[in-house]
Amino acid sequence: MKKLYTFENVQAKALEFNLKIDFIEKAEPYYRFAQRTGIIDIVCSHMPKNNLVGHIPANKKWTPETLLEEAKKYNSIKELKDRSLGTYKAAWKLNILDEVCAHMKRLRRTWTDEELAIEAKKYLYKSHFEKESQSAYHTAHRRGLIDSICSHMQPMIVKKDNKKIVKKRKLWTLETAKQEAIKYKTRTELLKNALTCYRFAVKNNCLDEICSHMPENALYGMPPPNKKWTKETIFEESKKYENRYEFKKYNPSAYNAAKKSGLLSVCYPVKKHFRNTPYTKEEIVKKVKEFSTNADLKADSPGLYMTILKREDKEQILSSLPRSANISSAEQSLFNLIKEKYPKTQRLRDKKIKIENKPHIQGLDIDIYIPELRKGIEFDGTYWHSVEGLKRGREHWPKEDLENYHRIKDNHFLSKGVQILHIKEEDWIQDKELCLKKCFEFLGL
Repeated sequence: MKKLYTFENVQAKALEFNLKIDFIEKAEPYYRFAQRTGIIDIVCSHMPKNNLVGHIPANKKWTPETLLEEAKKYNSIKELKDRSLGTYKAAWKLNILDEVCAHMKRLRRTWTDEELAIEAKKYLYKSHFEKESQSAYHTAHRRGLIDSICSHMQPMIVKKDNKKIVKKRKLWTLETAKQEAIKYKTRTELLKNALTCYRFAVKNNCLDEICSHMPENALYGMPPPNKKWTKETIFEESKKYENRYEFKKYNPSAYNAAKKSGLLSVCYPVKKHFRNTPYTKEEIVKKVKEFSTNADLKADSPGLYMTILKREDKEQILSSLPRSANISSAEQSLFNLIKEKYPKTQRLRDKKIKIENKPHIQGLDIDIYIPELRKGIEFDGTYWHSVEGLKRGREHWPKEDLENYHRIKDNHFLSKGVQILHIKEEDWIQDKELCLKKCFEFLGL
């Protein structure tokens, strides 16, 4: 069963370590979850700032003595470079890297022919040899010993059409490449269906020879670009494609000829999408119900949206849309004030919701979200945040979840490292200055 990570158990696991490097090495899944959800700074707040990843401070002044002392902590140059990059760079600049690393093991191995033969006997297949012991495999390949030391290995057996067949690497020659190329009409077909043959021909400079039966200009299966197009041939060619995009993509020569001769609009007439008669109120109300928010209506049907704005009953028509489309002037005013201080301020909609035993919750939003602070402000409208208002668009929610809506939302975003402050509409109306003061203190201003 997949382990469920939460803010609480990740924070508890982080408290077991004093450095991030230890956290990464000994509890990597917890660390990756914290990093992915943006709570890494919160759960690692007890760790020293100058040892965020377990490295020496970058501004430390090194001497040959301190470099030698630091290097003794590591067993290889790779480990020194990964765990203490500042030490490695300082030793390299002072030209004493070999001296400070004299005690370390050299990881690069020099293979003898006998050692290569012994290593190869551990494997039954060449593919396993290459995967598990790359150094030995490539060394043997460079020395030309790969066939002799792998002579005991078995051919790879694969299933094809429920039959077991031996998988062998084909060795191409000029004659076999010619026989393969004859099967195809264009170089593109050869490239797609016989990639190893095509690569062999390119590498051995015989591509033109094995493709001599192919038309010179059929590199991509297209008609020659210098073909003289007539009205009849343009019409005949355009019938092969469903629209202008395909015509231009697969036959640019014919497309350009049709465009220059003014035949493009004849081959592909432009469909007119405008109405000659105005919308009736019944039609408008019916179409508005097809959209979930005001923003969707404006983006997907701008003509209808502009028509509604010109009507006297526009407020009545748009009131049928969910709350996300109708932001109060007070909320918009607060949003604008925060945005002046933090230009990246936005409205956040989180659709990746997975709450145990609550599959009906498929999305939660924050009215005012400041990404650089990972903080949000919720403007709780008197009606829209009542049980009656929350029920609009959430008819399938149980009454208990509607009553605990704010607690559910706060806990969800807190698990992702986002803190939320609630400002009630009635408090804003009574004392706007006090509400602004609360917001600015919450944001650290």
